[in-house]
Formats: sequence, structure tokens, C-alpha cells
Amino acid sequence: ENDEMTTQNVGPVPALQNPLTTGNLTQLSQFKSTLNAPQSAPVRAPPPSSLPGHSTEIKRPPTLKRKLNFASDLKEMMYGFGDVKHPLPESIELMDEIATEFINSTMKKVMEVKRGGRIQLEDMLFVLRKDRKKYSRVKELLYMDDELKSARKAFDMKPDEEIEMPEPEGEGDGGDDGVDE
Repeated sequence: ENDEMTTQNVGPVPALQNPLTTGNLTQLSQFKSTLNAPQSAPVRAPPPSSLPGHSTEIKRPPTLKRKLNFASDLKEMMYGFGDVKHPLPESIELMDEIATEFINSTMKKVMEVKRGGRIQLEDMLFVLRKDRKKYSRVKELLYMDDELKSARKAFDMKPDEEIEMPEPEGEGDGGDDGVDE
């Protein structure tokens, strides 16, 4: 390919609406007054570091001095959703705070609507019923939990039991394998 820049003829450029070419006297007098006006120096904003209360340094909030509830799980989830392998501790703290706050606020709502002495699964579903995404996700996770339990139950064996594998047809008798020599 050619690396040189090429120009393209796009046709005639339309005339600008200039008061000198249009013949409008009112616009002409306004145009002349703007030409005769004293030119001021352009106003430039001061650099942010010179403004009071601003600096060019990145300020980070002080680290929290509370126990992180889900730090290791959140680190793995953040990586799974596209974050870096080792996210900043501040990011993990923030996500932990958000998750903890969500759980606390949801459980307060559950406590307000619960029937009886203990929190039941139905109480949690009742609180989440208006949020379709969360409700659907809870139902999906409950279904998958039941499936996993039934699969584990199907494969539960005593440690002394041996697994009996059925032998494929035509093998195991040591006799004729059906192939002529």
C-alpha cells in the first residue's frame, strides 16, 4: 500500500455568511465593532495543584480496621469477572463492605417479615420476590443444591464397598474374541 497521504477533491466550498459579502449593514457594523474591540489575553485555568485543597497526588481512603468477611472469595470472584489476579486491597475491602451491607440489610428485612421464631427459607423468598433477578437466582441455586444432594446420595457408599464395573461384552472370558487368525 502507498504510505503517502492523498487529497480528495470534494467540490466547491460554500461561501461563508460574512457580513462583508451579504451586504447586511447591521451585521457589518457589529462585525466592525468586534474587530475594534481590545483583545484580552486568553484566560487559563490554574493547574489543579495550585488550587486550595487540590494536589496531583492520588489520595486513597484510609484502610478499614474491620474484619473482612469474604476477602478470599471476593478476590477469586473479582478475578473470575475480569479483574486482575491480585486486586488492590482497597478494592477487596470495598466489595466486602458492599456485600456485607447487602446481606445485613436483606436480613433486617427478613427479620421484619418472619413468621415464628426462626428465619425460614420462605421468609427469604418473600423478601426477594419483587426483585426478579435475585429471586430467580435463589430459586436456581436451590434447585442445583437439590440436584447435587441427590447425585451425592446416589453415589454414597460405605468405605468397604467395592464398585462393581460391568464387563464389556465379548471380553473377560479369555476365550474367542471373535477375530479369526
